[in-house]
Amino acid sequence: YFGGIAYSSYENSLVENCRFEGNVVYSNSDKPFVNFGGIVARARYNSKINNCQVKVDSLILTYLQQSAVGGIAGIATTLGDAEHKGFISNSFASVNIVSMENMTYLTYPNRIGGIVGLNQYYDIENVHAIITLKKSLNSKKNENQMAALVGYMYRGSLKNSYGIIVSNVKDTLYKFAGIVSTAESSSNLSNSYYDKDLSTPDTMH
Repeated sequence: YFGGIAYSSYENSLVENCRFEGNVVYSNSDKPFVNFGGIVARARYNSKINNCQVKVDSLILTYLQQSAVGGIAGIATTLGDAEHKGFISNSFASVNIVSMENMTYLTYPNRIGGIVGLNQYYDIENVHAIITLKKSLNSKKNENQMAALVGYMYRGSLKNSYGIIVSNVKDTLYKFAGIVSTAESSSNLSNSYYDKDLSTPDTMH
């Protein structure tokens, strides 16, 4: 796990008015389940992240398998009831992935998002992100889910948000999306968009 500000945010915690800026190289063959977040690697339970900024000019990741990469949080997950609802709001991330290398065989896909890689039950609002992918190694078809804002969402919500995604990688190797790559089971998306004039690959639009 790598979090620019903290490893994790737990129950009743508030991460606010924080900024992370720098270059990151994450390589660990012994622990391939990489979770990277510009603010926290993992947001849990009813924690809140508000008014945070991330700028990563160079991110190099190796030995990815079933990993989550997000500009603000790698994983945001909670129990799913109103009492334990988590929030990410009023935040911005700019992440430039120079190189990302997968394990030879993946059991589950990697999830990459400009704000959150994997979101379960979190509400996200008033965020924007720019995420760039320059090079991907050992990737096979559909092994990676990548979007400008959220890589994968399960019963979460996203509203009033904006993203840009730019990739030099073949779209046959990734499930690219402008907003959310995969949204399942009553996920709610509203008033959110991506800039199709600036985003690539062109097959998204």
